[in-house]
Amino acid sequence: MAAHPGAAIQPATVPSRPPRLAFANDVGPRHGAGLAHRRLADAAAVAGCDVGVFALQDEVAESPPAAGHAAFLDHLTRFDPDLVVLGNLHGAGTGAALDLLAAVRDRHRALQVLHDFWPVTGRCAYPGACGLYRTGCDDRCPTPGEYPALPPERIRTAWDAKQALLARGVGPALAALSPHAASVAGSAAPAGAVLELSAGVDTSVFRPRDAAFARELLGLASDRALLLITATNLADTRKGVDRLAAALDLLPALHIGIVTVGHGPDLRLASGIPVFPLGYIESEEELAMVYNAVDAVLGGSRDETLGQTFMEAAASGVPSVAFEAGGIGAALVDGVTGVLVRGDTPRAFADALGALLVEPGRREALGWSARLWAEGRFSLLVAAHGLSTTLATHGLITISPGLAPDPTRRAPAPVYAHASLLTTSRAPRRAVGGSDTATLRADLQRTRAELQRVYASPSYRLLEHASRLVRAIETNRRLPRHLRRIVSRAAGYLR
Repeated sequence: MAAHPGAAIQPATVPSRPPRLAFANDVGPRHGAGLAHRRLADAAAVAGCDVGVFALQDEVAESPPAAGHAAFLDHLTRFDPDLVVLGNLHGAGTGAALDLLAAVRDRHRALQVLHDFWPVTGRCAYPGACGLYRTGCDDRCPTPGEYPALPPERIRTAWDAKQALLARGVGPALAALSPHAASVAGSAAPAGAVLELSAGVDTSVFRPRDAAFARELLGLASDRALLLITATNLADTRKGVDRLAAALDLLPALHIGIVTVGHGPDLRLASGIPVFPLGYIESEEELAMVYNAVDAVLGGSRDETLGQTFMEAAASGVPSVAFEAGGIGAALVDGVTGVLVRGDTPRAFADALGALLVEPGRREALGWSARLWAEGRFSLLVAAHGLSTTLATHGLITISPGLAPDPTRRAPAPVYAHASLLTTSRAPRRAVGGSDTATLRADLQRTRAELQRVYASPSYRLLEHASRLVRAIETNRRLPRHLRRIVSRAAGYLR
């Protein structure tokens, strides 16, 4: 500037608004696929994108009303997205999901995330050993009655329609969250239809906490090593809980217990190992506490597109032991975040788990390295970088030069189509317990938001440290008994 007096510095040209991304699925942020999709929306928010979240309904249904589809599409149109990122749709009724997918693609540029393989099969979510999805699913389908069910005579029509949708337009139409998912989908989709995205978890929620505090909070045994088995449905054959039970019954006599999280019947082991069922847990904050209460996480799945459980465990500083299957190798790194069992037998799993259980120092080292790996590979900030750059590389969005990541940003609460119908209809809303469903839902959302603030607050973390200090004093036999008694009484108020 000194050499050129009077020269003007031209301001950089910045687009009028950041990329606008709509994240849409069937049942909102519920179950594994819904949570994974919500986390992608969070990553987009962290990246600085303008994010909208939309869902058909908040529970699985066989046949949602067609009016719900119209409201869903109307919400998307009014948001005016540059890109619609679709998650699972078949949870809102398989018969209408394909029509809804076509309607979204007719109106918007869309990318569908492979939370399972329904987008490339005639009807199933996981084809397993069946290879018909590569050449043409039809009435030879071996599992037409399984979820998501479809009459055999309609399967070929559905497969043809999906192929036609994938071939329409230019550029990728599917997003895989692991190399395995990309390989499976790529073997059935047109060339260039599949790209890979990075997945992430909120490492400020899933983080190491005091194990004794977590066990006390959840009412779990404190006198033994605890192992966690978690799935949305523990009875789902694909999740392989039967394989884990067989492996646990082969273990030598060890002082351990099993914690289960998920729907389904209580697990019973022939070996007599005690089982502590916690049921299905929807709150991520409570689930993070469960991870901190256990010594290792077990995985018996026969197929996964990724395996979020192992990412959550790693972020919590807890090692995992799982069979090598599907995309699990992208979420569980052998020797870094846990142990990947390559033998497909209960004996191979029992040997690997037994070796880990008798080496507490190895478990602790894997826990530390798992947390470090998670911060570097699985955080929302890393996922935000991967999402924005991948979408830009494939020409799906344009990154603004002024776009700056913000690790504290999160996606907004989803807008449900059926909820909007309740509020816009002129008919009176049905009262439930002295209130209406919209009010109850709003109260629940406020309660959840308040809980999230509590768990993230310095006061809550202070309570964790205070509780740890109290236990240290209560168990220190060198201190006078009356002092320990006073501290115990004070701890009662603290708790």
